[in-house]
Amino acid sequence: MAAPSPAHPSEPAGGPPLVAHEPPVAVVRRLMVVPLIVTGLVVLTMLAIGGAAQGRAGLALEQCAQLDAPCDAAHPDRWINGNLNPNAARYVEGDAVPYRALLSGLTAGETYALTIGWDTVEGGRHVFDQLAAHDLTEAAADPCAGQSCSGVNDELALPADPQVIAAGVTPVADRRIRIAGGAFVTPGAVVANTGNLCGSSTCVISANPGPYMPTGDFDGTAQNGLTVWFTATADDAVVTWGGHIATRADWGVGKSAAAVSGSPYHMRLLDLRCSDDATCSAGNIDRSIQSGAVLSPASLEIRKQVVDGGVGEFEFTGGPSPVSEVTLVVSGAEGAARTFDGLLDPGPYEVAEVVPDGWPAPTVRCDTLAANGGSIRIDGGVVAVSVGEGEAVTCTFTNTPPGSTSSTTSTTSSTSSTTSPSTTAPSSTTTESTVVAAGVTSTVYIDDVPSPIGSLAVVPQPVAPGDWIIGALEAGTGSTPSPTDGTVIASSVGTLPASGGTSMLTILAGLALCVAGALLTRRQHQEAE
Repeated sequence: MAAPSPAHPSEPAGGPPLVAHEPPVAVVRRLMVVPLIVTGLVVLTMLAIGGAAQGRAGLALEQCAQLDAPCDAAHPDRWINGNLNPNAARYVEGDAVPYRALLSGLTAGETYALTIGWDTVEGGRHVFDQLAAHDLTEAAADPCAGQSCSGVNDELALPADPQVIAAGVTPVADRRIRIAGGAFVTPGAVVANTGNLCGSSTCVISANPGPYMPTGDFDGTAQNGLTVWFTATADDAVVTWGGHIATRADWGVGKSAAAVSGSPYHMRLLDLRCSDDATCSAGNIDRSIQSGAVLSPASLEIRKQVVDGGVGEFEFTGGPSPVSEVTLVVSGAEGAARTFDGLLDPGPYEVAEVVPDGWPAPTVRCDTLAANGGSIRIDGGVVAVSVGEGEAVTCTFTNTPPGSTSSTTSTTSSTSSTTSPSTTAPSSTTTESTVVAAGVTSTVYIDDVPSPIGSLAVVPQPVAPGDWIIGALEAGTGSTPSPTDGTVIASSVGTLPASGGTSMLTILAGLALCVAGALLTRRQHQEAE
């Protein structure tokens, strides 16, 4: 019969375990192995944590989401480390978005270099064109909200960006970066270095901040950056600055921040270097803003002119806010004006002239720069303007002095907005959707094609104020039809639409000449083919 197999490699067949006969010293040594390993791991972990706390400074980048509440001491949660969207923030061109870098695990007395980067141009459109103070436009923004700021507070003036100056743009006046828990190094200082602050054992800080570091070009995509040096005065520090949003007034229509789509507003922390022997580095921390959170405000300018360089004082009512009552004093041919900027809501905004006793009613003309879906309605001396984002509307009220021989007639006008030509029938006609001012022509369309022989001219009848004349104009001519060339189709302005609408059925009779001529020309072209 075969001997039974041992139950354990250390146990011989048929005998007790060998461990029972180990010497006491061997047993003690074996029992101490696990505690020694555990203790060693604990020591290594503590050393690793200590080294990280000394050399790997913690770093975070936050931006101000101020739509519902300011980033002040009462609302520290409005400082966020994520990206901004229209539900969290609302900035306009010219604002400065507040940013703060939160640094932890610093060593008091050691020197650090923080490098900040930002996008300046995206697709030929300017985004953050320069740095500014964190409270340039968000006055309530508190860098220490929710933070236990200690140590020294210091500020550093930022030089104007040479690229901004070269482009003919005026730099913002308040350009500074702020720190709580540190002091900015004085230019010319020599700093001992055993870390990665520079490439030698001592670093000469020749300028603070360092020079701007632009890359790319303004016709495509470009970035910029700079480095600031500071000496820590506490374990934690907060560095704060603002990113100035480029404006259309500085860079031109279609070239400013609101013209960019997507999330092109990037602010970054590019690097953190330190002077001690536990080298530190931050990597690249990036925060962005969606384009929907950045708006281009509209504006409404009220201008007053008096015929023949006359003078006078004229009052206007206006609303809602920020459009308000205004008095314009005209002292010569240059007239007078008042502009209401920063219109973020579409309106409508209504402005009306209070006509002085003895003065005739004014004529009104409104023009729009960078039209973007707004509308204008003019009724005598009353204007109602609904603005699209970024539009700049100018409405000019012109009066004739009492007793003047100059002939002016009260007219209504608006910026023209074209509707698509009708294509329902070969003889259908469509004009621009607005009845325009005296002497201005509006093309007649036949089958989606501009009429080759005529245009519509709306002309105030001089012998009977308020009557309107419609007549055919020969293609290419700029002459205005005389009363005998046209047809009187209304006895008062009220029977003609002042603005809006599609096909103007009330004036089809007056268009008959244009339509007939256009159809005849088209028939001739078809026969020629």
